[in-house]
Amino acid sequence: MRICKFMVATALTLSATSCRPGAEHVAPSEAAPQAAPAPRGDALELRFRVPVDGAPSRGPSDAKVTIVEFVDYQCPSCAQANASVDQLLSKYEVQTRLVVRMNPLINHPHARAAALAALAAAEQGRFWEMHQQLFASQTQLDEPGLLRCAKAAGLNLDRFQIDRTSEKVLALLDRDVGLAQRIGAIGTPTYFINGRKLAGAQAFGALASTVDMELARVGSLAPYLADGGLYAALVARGLDEVPGDAIAGCPGVGETIVLGRAPTRGPDGAPITIVVFTDFEEPFSKSSQITLKALEARYPGKLRIVSKQYPLAFDAHAKSAARAALAAADQGKYWELHDLLFAHAEQLEPADILAYAKQLGLDLDRFNSAWNGPETEQRLASDVAEAEALGVNGAPTFFVNGTEIVGAMPASAFEDVINNALH
Repeated sequence: MRICKFMVATALTLSATSCRPGAEHVAPSEAAPQAAPAPRGDALELRFRVPVDGAPSRGPSDAKVTIVEFVDYQCPSCAQANASVDQLLSKYEVQTRLVVRMNPLINHPHARAAALAALAAAEQGRFWEMHQQLFASQTQLDEPGLLRCAKAAGLNLDRFQIDRTSEKVLALLDRDVGLAQRIGAIGTPTYFINGRKLAGAQAFGALASTVDMELARVGSLAPYLADGGLYAALVARGLDEVPGDAIAGCPGVGETIVLGRAPTRGPDGAPITIVVFTDFEEPFSKSSQITLKALEARYPGKLRIVSKQYPLAFDAHAKSAARAALAAADQGKYWELHDLLFAHAEQLEPADILAYAKQLGLDLDRFNSAWNGPETEQRLASDVAEAEALGVNGAPTFFVNGTEIVGAMPASAFEDVINNALH
């Protein structure tokens, strides 16, 4: 077992990246205008009030969509996602602004030095050139590699050497890392799109769907464009930090498990929270449900079960089943469909799933729309990205108050952890 630090929180988790040279400026401080009226449905979408002032940015300051990206230059997922973000910024050139903040992970030995190098380049007005060079040279970020990047980015090397160890640049990095921790940026890349959190490398289509939804949302807020305070208005009701309490500790792993809209059962104030990453087509995930229900019976009122999706690539129907369960959650029937899917884990064709939805009395038009809709796809992608940030590589995987238990283990394996936590 591995003990991993996480926060039990209640924020919506949503993900992407960029590495393209272009117009650069430092995002100006934005006055805090009156909060924008909350569009219909926003009560279900927690947002974060992520500051943008003082960070490298590109795109208009009054853009309808602001993307704040937390990066680690040694993270393969960040580099992989660059093409998608580059394509996104090209398509929505005048409607989007990208703001970059640093979050070097401690399990990447050169990430901190690379982040300092990028911030030092910003001191010479060459952040985006250096940003590109660092991702292009991701496997060569030792000291000679950083100097090659600085030279290729057109930096004054003498000034670069001074700036990257200066108190100012060190403070900027500490500021970004502290911000990432407060708002639950559990890994890289993590994006906040008009305050909505999206974690992990995303395909262009998923990113574009998120931007399209934000553009539709912003349509009713046009009056705020005039004073340049649109972004501040959009996130004015957002959270300044992830709610909840840190529970245990293991550095180098994703630092928060964000519950958000994840289906739960059991009391919110239960002393034990069990987060399970599951696959509806996986036999061990199915058998583990018996163990969980036995534990709930043994510890009445003391357990909260949180269900997260982790469909494995080789299970042909697992992803569709996961989306169906999330769609049922929109009608308050997650656990009912959850149990039916596991009960019929060998019958998960689309027609079968529709039959289960009908059996539960779901509004089938609404169910179909959600089942195949972009928001459900994003919620699923968010769970998968979070799982990967935590080092999950199989289903089922459990986190019991932060202690990781992998596989369909007997109840005794859970009882040891639960008893220690209770006493």
